[in-house]
Amino acid sequence: MGVGHVAVGFAAKRVVPGAPLALLLVSGVFLDVLWGGAILLGVERAHIDTSMHVAMPIRLEWLPWTHSLVTSLGWSLLFALGALALTRRWLVAVVAFVGVFSHWVLDVVAHTPDVPVGIHGPLLGLGLWRWPWACVLVESLMVLGGLWLFLDATRAAGARGRRATVILGVVLCGFGAAAYLGPPPPSVTPLAVMNILIAGICLGLGTWLDRLRRV
Repeated sequence: MGVGHVAVGFAAKRVVPGAPLALLLVSGVFLDVLWGGAILLGVERAHIDTSMHVAMPIRLEWLPWTHSLVTSLGWSLLFALGALALTRRWLVAVVAFVGVFSHWVLDVVAHTPDVPVGIHGPLLGLGLWRWPWACVLVESLMVLGGLWLFLDATRAAGARGRRATVILGVVLCGFGAAAYLGPPPPSVTPLAVMNILIAGICLGLGTWLDRLRRV
Protein backbone atom coordinates (compact mmCIF):
# COMPACT_ATOMS: atom_id res chain seq x y z
CA MET A 1 0.00 0.00 0.00
CA GLY A 2 1.19 3.53 -0.78
CA VAL A 3 -0.57 6.82 0.02
CA GLY A 4 -3.04 4.90 2.20
CA HIS A 5 -0.32 4.80 4.87
CA VAL A 6 -0.17 8.61 4.87
CA ALA A 7 -3.96 8.75 5.22
CA VAL A 8 -3.65 7.02 8.60
CA GLY A 9 -1.61 9.94 9.90
CA PHE A 10 -4.19 12.50 8.80
CA ALA A 11 -7.00 10.50 10.38
CA ALA A 12 -5.06 10.22 13.65
CA LYS A 13 -5.19 14.01 14.04
CA ARG A 14 -8.88 13.62 14.89
CA VAL A 15 -7.98 11.42 17.88
CA VAL A 16 -5.08 13.54 19.17
CA PRO A 17 -5.62 17.05 17.73
CA GLY A 18 -2.76 18.54 19.72
CA ALA A 19 -0.16 16.06 18.45
CA PRO A 20 2.29 17.24 15.76
CA LEU A 21 0.92 16.21 12.37
CA ALA A 22 4.47 15.46 11.23
CA LEU A 23 4.78 12.80 13.93
CA LEU A 24 1.47 11.21 12.96
CA LEU A 25 2.31 11.15 9.24
CA VAL A 26 5.72 9.59 9.83
CA SER A 27 4.16 6.87 12.00
CA GLY A 28 2.20 5.54 9.03
CA VAL A 29 5.24 5.26 6.76
CA PHE A 30 7.88 4.41 9.36
CA LEU A 31 8.22 0.74 8.40
CA ASP A 32 8.75 1.64 4.75
CA VAL A 33 11.46 4.14 5.73
CA LEU A 34 13.21 1.32 7.58
CA TRP A 35 12.67 -0.97 4.59
CA GLY A 36 14.33 1.51 2.25
CA GLY A 37 17.41 1.58 4.44
CA ALA A 38 17.42 -2.21 4.81
CA ILE A 39 17.28 -2.66 1.01
CA LEU A 40 20.14 -0.21 0.37
CA LEU A 41 22.27 -1.87 3.05
CA GLY A 42 21.51 -5.36 1.71
CA VAL A 43 19.89 -6.47 4.96
CA GLU A 44 16.65 -7.27 3.11
CA ARG A 45 16.11 -8.24 -0.52
CA ALA A 46 13.60 -7.33 -3.24
CA HIS A 47 13.51 -6.85 -7.00
CA ILE A 48 11.13 -5.69 -9.73
CA ASP A 49 9.35 -8.59 -11.45
CA THR A 50 6.92 -7.53 -14.20
CA SER A 51 5.81 -11.15 -14.71
CA MET A 52 3.81 -10.88 -11.48
CA HIS A 53 0.96 -9.00 -13.27
CA VAL A 54 0.03 -6.97 -10.22
CA ALA A 55 -0.33 -3.24 -9.63
CA MET A 56 2.98 -3.08 -7.73
CA PRO A 57 5.31 -5.68 -9.31
CA ILE A 58 7.83 -5.91 -6.50
CA ARG A 59 9.11 -9.34 -5.57
CA LEU A 60 9.76 -9.04 -1.84
CA GLU A 61 12.18 -11.88 -1.26
CA TRP A 62 13.24 -11.24 2.34
CA LEU A 63 11.88 -8.53 4.66
CA PRO A 64 11.57 -10.02 8.16
CA TRP A 65 13.42 -7.26 10.02
CA THR A 66 11.14 -4.41 8.94
CA HIS A 67 7.81 -5.99 7.94
CA SER A 68 7.19 -9.16 9.93
CA LEU A 69 4.42 -9.14 12.51
CA VAL A 70 6.92 -9.72 15.32
CA THR A 71 9.36 -6.96 14.36
CA SER A 72 6.54 -4.56 13.39
CA LEU A 73 5.27 -4.77 16.95
CA GLY A 74 8.77 -4.02 18.20
CA TRP A 75 9.22 -1.02 15.89
CA SER A 76 5.76 0.22 16.87
CA LEU A 77 6.72 0.12 20.54
CA LEU A 78 10.01 1.94 19.95
CA PHE A 79 8.28 4.65 17.91
CA ALA A 80 5.61 5.02 20.59
CA LEU A 81 8.28 5.46 23.28
CA GLY A 82 9.89 8.15 21.14
CA ALA A 83 6.52 9.88 20.74
CA LEU A 84 6.01 9.72 24.51
CA ALA A 85 9.43 11.26 25.15
CA LEU A 86 8.68 14.02 22.63
CA THR A 87 5.14 14.93 23.69
CA ARG A 88 4.86 13.62 27.27
CA ARG A 89 1.38 12.36 26.40
CA TRP A 90 0.39 8.70 26.73
CA LEU A 91 -2.51 9.01 24.27
CA VAL A 92 -0.16 10.33 21.59
CA ALA A 93 2.15 7.37 22.26
CA VAL A 94 -0.75 4.90 21.90
CA VAL A 95 -1.90 6.52 18.66
CA ALA A 96 1.68 6.49 17.36
CA PHE A 97 1.93 2.77 18.17
CA VAL A 98 -1.29 2.10 16.25
CA GLY A 99 -0.10 4.27 13.37
CA VAL A 100 3.11 2.29 12.92
CA PHE A 101 1.44 -1.10 13.35
CA SER A 102 -1.36 -0.16 10.93
CA HIS A 103 1.30 -0.34 8.23
CA TRP A 104 1.67 -4.10 8.69
CA VAL A 105 -2.11 -4.63 8.69
CA LEU A 106 -2.61 -2.57 5.53
CA ASP A 107 0.27 -4.35 3.79
CA VAL A 108 -1.37 -7.71 4.52
CA VAL A 109 -4.51 -6.42 2.79
CA ALA A 110 -2.63 -5.03 -0.22
CA HIS A 111 0.21 -7.48 -0.85
CA THR A 112 0.17 -10.90 -2.39
CA PRO A 113 1.43 -13.44 0.19
CA ASP A 114 4.85 -12.03 1.06
CA VAL A 115 4.30 -10.34 4.44
CA PRO A 116 5.84 -12.54 7.16
CA VAL A 117 4.35 -13.25 10.55
CA GLY A 118 7.59 -14.44 12.13
CA ILE A 119 11.16 -14.07 10.95
CA HIS A 120 10.82 -17.11 8.70
CA GLY A 121 7.09 -16.95 7.94
CA PRO A 122 4.39 -17.93 7.41
CA LEU A 123 3.61 -15.38 4.70
CA LEU A 124 0.33 -13.47 4.48
CA GLY A 125 -1.29 -11.27 1.84
CA LEU A 126 -4.87 -10.83 0.63
CA GLY A 127 -3.75 -9.57 -2.77
CA LEU A 128 -5.49 -6.23 -3.38
CA TRP A 129 -2.52 -5.46 -5.64
CA ARG A 130 -3.97 -7.87 -8.20
CA TRP A 131 -6.55 -5.23 -9.17
CA PRO A 132 -4.91 -1.87 -9.98
CA TRP A 133 -8.12 0.15 -10.22
CA ALA A 134 -9.34 -1.28 -6.93
CA CYS A 135 -6.07 -0.13 -5.35
CA VAL A 136 -6.59 3.37 -6.73
CA LEU A 137 -10.18 3.49 -5.47
CA VAL A 138 -9.41 2.14 -1.99
CA GLU A 139 -6.41 4.38 -1.39
CA SER A 140 -8.13 7.47 -2.79
CA LEU A 141 -11.04 6.89 -0.42
CA MET A 142 -8.58 6.45 2.43
CA VAL A 143 -6.84 9.73 1.58
CA LEU A 144 -10.11 11.64 1.28
CA GLY A 145 -11.40 10.10 4.52
CA GLY A 146 -8.19 10.89 6.37
CA LEU A 147 -8.18 14.48 5.13
CA TRP A 148 -11.85 14.87 6.09
CA LEU A 149 -11.04 13.80 9.65
CA PHE A 150 -8.05 16.14 9.66
CA LEU A 151 -10.26 19.02 8.52
CA ASP A 152 -12.80 18.15 11.20
CA ALA A 153 -10.09 18.38 13.87
CA THR A 154 -8.59 21.68 12.69
CA ARG A 155 -9.59 25.11 11.46
CA ALA A 156 -7.92 26.99 8.62
CA ALA A 157 -5.86 29.96 9.76
CA GLY A 158 -6.71 31.64 6.44
CA ALA A 159 -7.65 30.99 2.83
CA ARG A 160 -4.30 29.29 2.23
CA GLY A 161 -5.17 26.66 4.82
CA ARG A 162 -8.33 25.72 2.95
CA ARG A 163 -6.78 25.73 -0.51
CA ALA A 164 -3.69 23.83 0.58
CA THR A 165 -5.73 20.93 1.97
CA VAL A 166 -7.81 20.60 -1.20
CA ILE A 167 -4.73 20.73 -3.42
CA LEU A 168 -2.96 18.21 -1.22
CA GLY A 169 -5.87 15.77 -1.54
CA VAL A 170 -5.76 15.99 -5.34
CA VAL A 171 -1.97 15.57 -5.42
CA LEU A 172 -1.99 12.55 -3.10
CA CYS A 173 -4.77 10.81 -5.04
CA GLY A 174 -2.96 11.54 -8.31
CA PHE A 175 0.33 10.25 -6.93
CA GLY A 176 -1.36 7.09 -5.71
CA ALA A 177 -2.99 6.48 -9.09
CA ALA A 178 0.29 7.04 -10.94
CA ALA A 179 2.08 4.56 -8.67
CA TYR A 180 -0.40 1.80 -9.55
CA LEU A 181 -1.24 2.61 -13.17
CA GLY A 182 2.10 3.95 -14.40
CA PRO A 183 5.18 1.96 -15.51
CA PRO A 184 7.14 0.13 -12.80
CA PRO A 185 10.49 1.56 -11.64
CA PRO A 186 13.58 0.20 -13.42
CA SER A 187 14.86 -1.34 -10.19
CA VAL A 188 14.06 -1.47 -6.52
CA THR A 189 16.86 0.99 -5.63
CA PRO A 190 15.03 4.23 -6.56
CA LEU A 191 11.98 2.93 -4.72
CA ALA A 192 14.07 2.31 -1.61
CA VAL A 193 15.57 5.81 -1.83
CA MET A 194 12.11 7.34 -2.25
CA ASN A 195 10.86 5.49 0.81
CA ILE A 196 13.64 7.05 2.87
CA LEU A 197 13.01 10.53 1.48
CA ILE A 198 9.30 10.25 2.25
CA ALA A 199 10.10 10.65 5.96
CA GLY A 200 11.48 14.11 5.25
CA ILE A 201 8.49 14.90 3.04
CA CYS A 202 6.08 13.91 5.81
CA LEU A 203 7.99 15.97 8.37
CA GLY A 204 7.92 19.05 6.15
CA LEU A 205 4.32 18.56 5.07
CA GLY A 206 3.08 18.02 8.62
CA THR A 207 4.93 21.06 9.96
CA TRP A 208 3.60 23.21 7.10
CA LEU A 209 -0.02 22.14 7.56
CA ASP A 210 0.12 22.62 11.32
CA ARG A 211 0.99 26.25 10.60
CA LEU A 212 -1.85 26.68 8.13
CA ARG A 213 -4.50 24.95 10.22
CA ARG A 214 -5.00 25.35 13.97
CA VAL A 215 -6.55 22.92 16.41
